[in-house]
Amino acid sequence: MAKNKAMYNQTSIQAAISAALGDAPNEIRVDGHIHRFRVDRSADAGWYVAHNDTTVTFGDWRNEGAKQTWFAAADLEPLPTADRIAQDAQRAADRAAREAEQSRKAATAAQIAAAIWNAAPLVAAAPLVSFIPAAGSPWREIPPEKPSVHPYLDRKQIGPHRARLLTPEAAAVAPGWIQEWIFKNDLIRALIVPAGNAGKLATLQFIRADGVKKQLPHGSIRGARYILGRLTDAEIIIIVEGFATGASIHEATGLPVVVAFDAGNLATIAAGIRRDHPAAKIILAGDNDIRPAGSQLENTGVVAARKASLLSGATVAIPELAGKKCDWNDVAVALGREEVARQFRLIQSELVPINADSAPELPTATVAATQLKDALDRFLDRVGTPEQQDMAIRAAAGLGKSTQALKAIHERGLTADYFVPSHRLAAEQVDRFPPGVAIAIRGRDHKDEAHPIPLCAKHESVTALQKAGLGYLSAQLLCGKIDPATGKRPCPHATSCGYLKQFNSTAPIRFYAHEWLPMPEREQRKPDVVVIDESFRDALERRKSWEIADLFAAGPLYRTLIAGVADGNLIEVATPHLAAIDAAIDAAPLSLPDIHPEMNPSEALAKIAGLEIDRAGHCLSFLRAVKRAVESNEPLSIWHVEKKKEYPAKIHTAYTAPIKFVAAKVPRLYLDASLQRRIVDTVSPGVEFVDIAARRNAHVVQVANTALAGWRLKTDNDHLSSRIIELVTRKAGENPNGSIIAPKDWLAAHGSRLPCCVKQAHYGALRGLNELEAADWLVVVGRNEPPPWGVESIARAWFAGDPGFQVGTVTREQSALVARNGDTATITRTAFADRRCQEILESIREQESLQAVDRLRLIHATKPKTIYLLCNLPLPGLPPDELVALDDLLLPGRIAEVMLRDFAVAGPKALAARHPDLFPTVKTAQHVMDDFAAGLNTPFPYIGSYRQKGYLNIATYRTSGTAGKPRRALLSVNLPPAMVAGLLAEIHGLPVTILEIAPRIAAPVDRLPPDLTPEPENPAWVPPAEDWKPIQPDPEPLYWPILPDPEPLFRHDLPQPPTTDRPYTIYPNRYACEGIPA
Repeated sequence: MAKNKAMYNQTSIQAAISAALGDAPNEIRVDGHIHRFRVDRSADAGWYVAHNDTTVTFGDWRNEGAKQTWFAAADLEPLPTADRIAQDAQRAADRAAREAEQSRKAATAAQIAAAIWNAAPLVAAAPLVSFIPAAGSPWREIPPEKPSVHPYLDRKQIGPHRARLLTPEAAAVAPGWIQEWIFKNDLIRALIVPAGNAGKLATLQFIRADGVKKQLPHGSIRGARYILGRLTDAEIIIIVEGFATGASIHEATGLPVVVAFDAGNLATIAAGIRRDHPAAKIILAGDNDIRPAGSQLENTGVVAARKASLLSGATVAIPELAGKKCDWNDVAVALGREEVARQFRLIQSELVPINADSAPELPTATVAATQLKDALDRFLDRVGTPEQQDMAIRAAAGLGKSTQALKAIHERGLTADYFVPSHRLAAEQVDRFPPGVAIAIRGRDHKDEAHPIPLCAKHESVTALQKAGLGYLSAQLLCGKIDPATGKRPCPHATSCGYLKQFNSTAPIRFYAHEWLPMPEREQRKPDVVVIDESFRDALERRKSWEIADLFAAGPLYRTLIAGVADGNLIEVATPHLAAIDAAIDAAPLSLPDIHPEMNPSEALAKIAGLEIDRAGHCLSFLRAVKRAVESNEPLSIWHVEKKKEYPAKIHTAYTAPIKFVAAKVPRLYLDASLQRRIVDTVSPGVEFVDIAARRNAHVVQVANTALAGWRLKTDNDHLSSRIIELVTRKAGENPNGSIIAPKDWLAAHGSRLPCCVKQAHYGALRGLNELEAADWLVVVGRNEPPPWGVESIARAWFAGDPGFQVGTVTREQSALVARNGDTATITRTAFADRRCQEILESIREQESLQAVDRLRLIHATKPKTIYLLCNLPLPGLPPDELVALDDLLLPGRIAEVMLRDFAVAGPKALAARHPDLFPTVKTAQHVMDDFAAGLNTPFPYIGSYRQKGYLNIATYRTSGTAGKPRRALLSVNLPPAMVAGLLAEIHGLPVTILEIAPRIAAPVDRLPPDLTPEPENPAWVPPAEDWKPIQPDPEPLYWPILPDPEPLFRHDLPQPPTTDRPYTIYPNRYACEGIPA
């Protein structure tokens, strides 16, 4: 028992806390309750909670990352069962007593608050500049009010908004210990702001003239609020932290404002407002708690506002004021209320309607197919006429763009060159035609499973030239030109060359990979039409880079040009040196391998293998890039990147190669679901652009609280990969005809753990993919988002010469994710102010996710298919049917890992015995199980949460030779009942008798409005002191509490209460029909 007495080793715990935070509490109280202690001269910055399971959690509230958990030594002897049961019972009793005491104190504080509030007089109005909005403005006129009697209101430049004043007479009605607290904190003449909910006062906030704020002792602020304006039927509701912030916004906009009093209360208030006002647009006007440079503390106001937005679908509005810590009152004081009104008008204009049903319904598959046919007929009817014109059709994958285009071309008897992303897709298209109608053109060194031998006898030399950067010389050095006299090429293999023979095919339709587009035109064939299917951007983009150290060593001309690139004035610097650049390029010797077409393959390969890297030629390409940038006036096509860690400083360039393979006069048809108008217009000026939308037949379940970024998948914290695999395995058990699309690296690492019946595909290889079209469900993991520099690199290649093109415009923006069932969430995503960069980003990020979804060919699906989007990115044209949190879909990490191994979770002892790598001790296993059980019953913000559908079964059973209560185990829903007894017997090593197997469904969460929700029973009330007697109700008709219907709180935006000699009047153009009953 000596070791049991040391279960909570005070010295060890204090040492661990001190090592992490720099300070530690004087004693550790083991009661499961939070305790605060001094850290870095801050009286209550540190906190700890000591549990009854040999663990202590502690941290610094100023730094969320400082949270840690201390575990007792593993060799401590466990308490005997009887002692443990008694200890647990005592802990539960202590906890219940503590909660009852807190409820009693909160009820007492509410009574004291009502007494003080009823005895306190109203504050006179502060002097305000009359705000008269411009003609047509949506904001209401706010007239000036009377002189102030409170310096806080003067300094904040706000009206009192029914705040009251704590006078000595009002303080005298409180019990003695509250009076002592009031005088100790110098609160006489402080403002009083009430906080309550549903017409019931909970506590008071006192604001001194110097701005210091105090809450009434033991008053419960959680869920309490103060309302400025009218919430009933409000279209927009603003939630703020502080009273002054709320008053400034309300006065500037006339919109209703809810004051939450502190950042920690924002989430509770926001969730309640969303529940009570489901159709309203909510704005969370958070504080901007900017920290000093180098501080590790988080921006509390921004973090709290963003967390609250996840529960309410609110838009977050953060003020900015010269890079300083500020709130919206600071903006109003510094820049005027008109500036606050202007900013909120902009915010309002960007709000997305909450009702998803108001979005226009997309055309059906039949209507979209008709639009596609009309566009194709219009294009083909003009072929060969003076009116012929290039056309670009953007339509969702699965509509049948490629099929309909090929069918129409074949039926009209036209010849066509058809370009697709890869040779594999070209071969698949050829197989759809009768023999002799189509051919897939292969490269010299191309080989695959169907063609293991390359067509060219010198294919090894071709590959070597490509590696040396001389692939463009393959035809010249290996094939040679046709001799006009003999009509033959000098290559000894020319007459039997399979590569050359394929160009003599009479098939009217030829399929090429996109990589042929920048190659020189072949003069033997002039097709009637050219079709470029899917995105062709990668085939034309060119990039090159040089280490600055190499360029510096090349001479003074290079150093001058490098300075121009780095300083951003390349055109001005390089233009005077164009003659020197030309001279350097012309003086460079032409370095070509000493080979000729008559050589046999082995000789040519030997010559190429002897090539050395030409560093001078490599640097010379920098001069060519500079010349190209200057002559085309595209200085942004070359840029400088400074040295970072192990990466050297470099100069980069990006540009596009022209389409040479297609004759200029042949009409082009572009087909793609993610076509970019600007890029297509670059290669085909004046192209006719046709946009066709179509309705997808799918039920979409989308995660709303995480983007599931690539770094999260790589770090794999909390067994994230196992959690995803368990979801896929669970779905495969329900229906094996499923699929998953995820990042390539993730599938390479974890794809072998997925069920073999589930088809797999990765981002970047989805276009034209048909293997998934028969699947009934799909899990899409994460998103395909390039880094900002990658987006800008693409934009530089295409738009470096465009007027107005800018780099460095990346930012973060908020957007609403709205489900068809009315649920909404606010998400944050990367965006660019430059529209060219933004379009490129969306074509890669959003459109690649849509490409993933459309692999199931949803447009023509006869029954809805289920899509699980494990990413909160809103997709255009695909609103989710329901939103879920990631934890609603996935089991906790270690539980998921056990489910994959055992298909059952059979209790802490079995977990620790069978899986010591996951659960080092029984205590750890019990902790995980308790957290899992608690998580299943926590409130959640989304309608129809996935947790209510039940994805676990519970087996109630007994093991042989045991008495007492039956055991319970969590089971995979896919585990056949006949296998349960044998599986549990294997886990326990004893025969098992099954008593019951039932689904495990989370308890439903009450979503009724407040007036239909039964109120909890009031706790027993105990008077706080013998010398305090309940006061009589204030005869004033506006005493607290007032319960108007239907407002949840009293009206408190009146300047003064009505009296017999001064009747109540309404401000003009402010509110209509808002009298208060006497």
